Amino acid sequence: MTLLVGIFIGGGSTRMGRTKGLLVATQGSAAEPRGDSSRSSAPSGHWGSREGETIVERTFRIVQSALPAVPVVLVGDRDEFDGLCLERIRDAQPNTGPLGGLVGLLRSAKERGVSHILALGSDFPYLTESLLVRLATTQSNAAVLAPFLDNRYQPLVARYAVTTLGHFEACLEATSYGLQRPLRELDAAMFELEAVDPEALVDWDTPEDVLRGRSGDG
Repeated sequence: MTLLVGIFIGGGSTRMGRTKGLLVATQGSAAEPRGDSSRSSAPSGHWGSREGETIVERTFRIVQSALPAVPVVLVGDRDEFDGLCLERIRDAQPNTGPLGGLVGLLRSAKERGVSHILALGSDFPYLTESLLVRLATTQSNAAVLAPFLDNRYQPLVARYAVTTLGHFEACLEATSYGLQRPLRELDAAMFELEAVDPEALVDWDTPEDVLRGRSGDG
């Protein structure tokens, strides 16, 4: 199995005021989003939060540490991330949510001769190396391997076989942009979670989530 990792930078958040991937991931004072036009290189180093580090920067860094031989790209049309100087995969079709990015990433993986992708959202400030390694290396013939929490798949912390491309392209053509239905149609396998994984899968959807994270309660 060969892999390509895509970090989905997504669209702006009306509740956050801007895209969530630019929120600072470190604990401490209140979260402040930051544009990264001043950044001239991608972050690197050991796992752990760093002062002033955004969620996207942290996600890239732990992927690089957990899966050092696997290429990592950003997925989406947000130019605020240009300063990271990472390869960008544009959405296959604009204004189609994560589906457009997923199709674009799967197409790129197919062109590269890669068999699988890892799709990672940019609003998970607590992702761990352990979870990523297990997601990447778990033996499964399923077309999709994804955590299943609260009766829903987690499509942006998931592994997809490139053979699913046609199915997602058909969803795009049918203007059916949600991901829960196609994952069920593909009989996605449930990624086996360890005790600490639900905390690692907490995402920041609202300003209240950020404040809880800052206070150590998230």
